[in-house]
Amino acid sequence: MSGIYPNGTMIDPSNCTLDTCPLSMARLTYIPANANSLYVNSAFSGVFILYMVIQLVQFFLYRTSGYSIGTLIGLALEILGYGARIAMHFNPFKKITFVIQLIGLTIGPAFLSAAIYLCLGRIVTVYGPQISRIKPRLYSTIFMTCDVVSLILQAAGGALASTGDTQDDVDMGVNIMIAGLIAQVVSLSAFGILCADFAIRAKRRREQHNHQHTLLRRSTIWKLLLIGLFIATIAIYIRSAYRIAELWGGFQSHLANDQTTFIIFEGAMMIAGTTVLTAFHPGLAFCGTWKDGRWSN
Repeated sequence: MSGIYPNGTMIDPSNCTLDTCPLSMARLTYIPANANSLYVNSAFSGVFILYMVIQLVQFFLYRTSGYSIGTLIGLALEILGYGARIAMHFNPFKKITFVIQLIGLTIGPAFLSAAIYLCLGRIVTVYGPQISRIKPRLYSTIFMTCDVVSLILQAAGGALASTGDTQDDVDMGVNIMIAGLIAQVVSLSAFGILCADFAIRAKRRREQHNHQHTLLRRSTIWKLLLIGLFIATIAIYIRSAYRIAELWGGFQSHLANDQTTFIIFEGAMMIAGTTVLTAFHPGLAFCGTWKDGRWSN
C-alpha cells in the first residue's frame, strides 16, 4: 500500500502522519479510539488489566492451572489489542500497531473459549460421569483440539492479512481468518449442544447423581458458575459471529470501519464474558474439588 503527494512523490504509509496523509491511506478508514470512544477503549483496557490481576490472585489461591492459563493469555491479548488501538488514535498509519490490535483481539477469545471448555468435563464429574454420553476427559480433548485448529487459522490469517504486500495476500489472510472464526463458531455451537444434552440428561436422571457432591451442586456459587459459563459462551459466540460478518467484506468494508458496532459486539461482549469468568471463578465454585475432574478421569 502506498500513496502519492500532490506533487507526484510516492510515499510509504508507514512514514505518514495525520498531517501529511489522508486517512484513506491507513489500514482502517477511521481513527481507532477517536475523541468519542478514546475513553471507552481506555476503559476496556483498564477493566481487562483489573481482571488479569484478579485472575492471577485466583490462580495462586485455587491452582486452576488450565483455566487460569487460558483466561490470563486471553486477557493479555485483549490488553495488547486495545493498547494498540489507543496507540492508533495518535498514528493510524503504523503497521505494527495495526498488526497487534488485529491479531490480539482476533485470537484472544480463543484462549477464553479453551478455559470454558476445560470446565465441562469437571462439571460432568461433579454430577456423575455415568450420566454423560461421553467420558469427561473427551470433552476437553475434543474441544481443545478444535480450539487449537481455530487458533492456528486465526493467527496465521491475521499475520498474513496485516503484513501482506499485495491485495491478494491481504484477501487470502482475511479468508483464512474467517475460516478460523467459522471453526470457532462451529465448535462453540457443538459445545452448546452437548452442554444442553448433558443438562437434560442430568435433570432426568437425578437418581444417578454423584452423591459425594450433593452439597456442592446445591450451593449458590455453583449455580452462578453455570450461569456465568453460559453467559461467557454466548458472549464469545456473538462476538465471533460479528467478526465473521465484519471481515467478510475485507478491511475496507462498511462494517469493518464502523467503530460503534465494534465497541458493542467486540468490546462489550468480551467485557461481559471476562466479567463472569472472573466473578464466578470455578476454583471457588468447585470448593477445592477442581482437580477431581482432571483429564485422567
